[in-house]
Amino acid sequence: MLPSQVLAAGLLVTICGMAQRSWAMTPDASLADPRLRVPISLRELYLPVEELLGQTSERVRLPLHTVDHLRRRRHHVLCKARPISEVMAALADVTMTRPGTTRWVPGGVPPRSYTLRPDLLCQETERRLQRERSTELRSRIAQAVAAGSLSDEEHRNLSSTNPRLAHASPTMIRLVAEFSPGLWDAVLRGERQMIPYAQLTLRQQAIVRQTWRGVFSTTSTKASDGTRVVTGTFDGDRDYPLTKVEFRLSGIPQRPSLWVMMRHTLDGGSGAPNFLGLPGRVHPSLPKWLQDAIETEQTTWRKAHSPANTTDPVLQQRVTIQQQFVEPSDGKQRTTTLGGALLQIHEQTGIPILAHGDPGFDDYYRRSGGRMLHEPIENARVWEALQQVGERWRVTWEWKRGWILVRSLNVVLGERDGLDLTPIWLDQPKPKGETSPAPAR
Repeated sequence: MLPSQVLAAGLLVTICGMAQRSWAMTPDASLADPRLRVPISLRELYLPVEELLGQTSERVRLPLHTVDHLRRRRHHVLCKARPISEVMAALADVTMTRPGTTRWVPGGVPPRSYTLRPDLLCQETERRLQRERSTELRSRIAQAVAAGSLSDEEHRNLSSTNPRLAHASPTMIRLVAEFSPGLWDAVLRGERQMIPYAQLTLRQQAIVRQTWRGVFSTTSTKASDGTRVVTGTFDGDRDYPLTKVEFRLSGIPQRPSLWVMMRHTLDGGSGAPNFLGLPGRVHPSLPKWLQDAIETEQTTWRKAHSPANTTDPVLQQRVTIQQQFVEPSDGKQRTTTLGGALLQIHEQTGIPILAHGDPGFDDYYRRSGGRMLHEPIENARVWEALQQVGERWRVTWEWKRGWILVRSLNVVLGERDGLDLTPIWLDQPKPKGETSPAPAR
C-alpha cells in the first residue's frame, strides 16, 4: 500500500471514530443503546451528581461517571417516567459553563459506560473567571496597601477620587498593608484568617489599638456562673490579649466583599465591613470578567424568554407557588427555597426540571442568610413564575427539549473557589431518629 493510501486509511479510521463518539454523545444515543431508553422518575432536591449517577446506574446496570469537581455538585432533579437519555442530556446542559460544553463520553465500543466531561473550553472559561476575579481583588488590595503609607491628608485626597477607599480609615488601611501576600492568597481562596493579638508584631498591635480606638462594643462571655454581658468603649491605650484580627471574604462569589474584624470573644467583635468597597449592583460598574460572564448567561435568558418559548403551550399553564412546601425527603413543611419553588411548579404541571442546587445564601463564604420566598406567586403562567423565581434567587432558566433547565453562576464560581455549597440545614448533625431541620425562616 502506498504511503498516501496508508494516510488516507488512517484519516478515515480517525474520522469514523470521531463520528461514532460524537454520535454516541448526542441525546438520541438511546436509539442505539436500549439501556438509555429505560424510563426513570426522580423527585430529589440538592442531590449530588455522584448520587444521581449512582441511583441511575443501579436501576439499569449502566455505569455512569463524571469528573472529580462535578461529583459533589448538587442538583434539583424532578421528572416522571422520562428516558434516562433525557436526564443525561439535561444534566450535560446544566453542568456546562458557556461558551464551553459538557458531553457524555462513551467508554468502549459498544459503550460499556458513559462519563460526563466538560470540554477544554468549558474548563478554561471557569478558570478564567476565577483568575480574573482574583486579579480584580488583588488589584483592589494593592490600591489599599499603596494607600497605607499616605498621611491622613493624602488619604482624604485619594478618597475623593477613589470612592472605594472613602469609608476605610487610614489606620485600617495601614493594618491591611502590614500583612504578607500569603495571607491574601488564603483569603482569596475563601479561607477565613484569624490572627491572635499575641502573634501580631508590636507595630501591628499598635495599629490594632489605634484602629478600634473609641469603638463601643457589647459582647458576651461565658463565666462559671453563666453568661455575662460586657459593654465598654475601647480606649486604644491598653493591650487586648484575647482579641483576634479576622480577615475574610463575605457576600456572594460574583461580588465578594473583604471584611477586617477585631474579634473580642467567640461571639462578639467589631470591624470594617466591605473594606475594599467592591462595586454594587450597577451593571456598568462591574469588572469586565463579571460583565462577560453575566452577559453569557443573559443571552440564554433572553433566548428562553423569546416569543417562540414563552408562547409554548406547556409554559402557558397556570401555577401558584406558596411560601411553604412539603420536603420530599421527610414529608415536613419547609419555607420555600429555590428547590421548593421548582418542586411546586413540577408537581402542578408535570414538567421535568433539572436545576443547580443553589442554596441561595446571601453570604456564601459564611453559608448564611438563605433566600426564601416571602410572598406567594399566585396564578402565574409557568414562564412568568420562572421569571420571578430567577429574580428572587439570581438564577437563569432555559426551555430546552421539553425540560426546564435552571443555572446559577454562583454555583460555578463558588465551586471553583472550593466553597462548601451544601445547604446548612442538610449537613447539621441530627439526633437519632430525627430528620434534617428546616432552613431558618
